[in-house]
Amino acid sequence: MSQVANAFASKGAEVIILCQTTSDKYDDRSIAKKIAEACTKHPMIITTADISIQAMKGVMQHCRLLVSSKMHSTVLAASTGTPCVTLAYALKVQGIIGDMLGLEKYIVPLNGTDYLSFESRLSETVERCWSEHEQLRANLLQRMPAIQSMAVRNIDILARLLTGNEG
Repeated sequence: MSQVANAFASKGAEVIILCQTTSDKYDDRSIAKKIAEACTKHPMIITTADISIQAMKGVMQHCRLLVSSKMHSTVLAASTGTPCVTLAYALKVQGIIGDMLGLEKYIVPLNGTDYLSFESRLSETVERCWSEHEQLRANLLQRMPAIQSMAVRNIDILARLLTGNEG
């Protein structure tokens, strides 16, 4: 990750590390600190312990792209039109990030690959996302109304099931 951050910082990009998980069991801050220390130009680290999730979404909205291993962060950023590269740790990533959001070309699997292959694929994918960000942003914004409508419909179905009102 630090190699990718350094590559984009050398292009004049401001690199920000967003830590969405800061609980006792899982805490992104320790890995964020390691990544930041390995960067030539130390990125800013922002956590949900520092700002609300709504404010974090606002930060994501102003990013040119997001690289994340957290599916929920990817969905949150994509909902604002921010293109994403997702490090896939589970099959659900393909269905939600690939199929629903249309970002299948921007998924980098974490399983079954050696570090050098992963690093190379990550760099190539982030570079492609960076250069195609305008079209990706337009595609995401075009998809969002239908995705949001589906989410509302699913909530309505769940509410009817929970209340026993299936009509």
